[in-house]
Amino acid sequence: MSWQLQKRVEAELELRKRREQTASTFTTTYGQDPTGFGVNVLDDEYTEDQVRVLESVRDHPVTIARSANAVGKTFSAARIAVWFYLAWDDAQVYTTAAPPMSNLRRLLWGEIGAIVNDRAELFGGHKLRMMH
Repeated sequence: MSWQLQKRVEAELELRKRREQTASTFTTTYGQDPTGFGVNVLDDEYTEDQVRVLESVRDHPVTIARSANAVGKTFSAARIAVWFYLAWDDAQVYTTAAPPMSNLRRLLWGEIGAIVNDRAELFGGHKLRMMH
């Protein structure tokens, strides 16, 4: 094996090891605490209603958040998606939003993309696919 290929293999193994350590740390620390993840990892602040939504998603298979415009539903949904993705090994996160499609593309995916950009260190070595 050439030295270049060996270095590449060693780097890939190290990256996998770091990813596994990060994932298990997130699962142990935040697997049942989406609010703590948001506050401690993402430096977010939440209203009481947002905390109720975060905890409901953690505790129930379906959560419905009825509210007015501009109260933090999209903000919370993006944090939930990122929390679940990072807190659970091999998680796959699928997102949806109310029509029109631009709500999903521009708002929710935009919010998730901002987290990924702002906290790139959390996603090192991850292969993320963002639909646009």
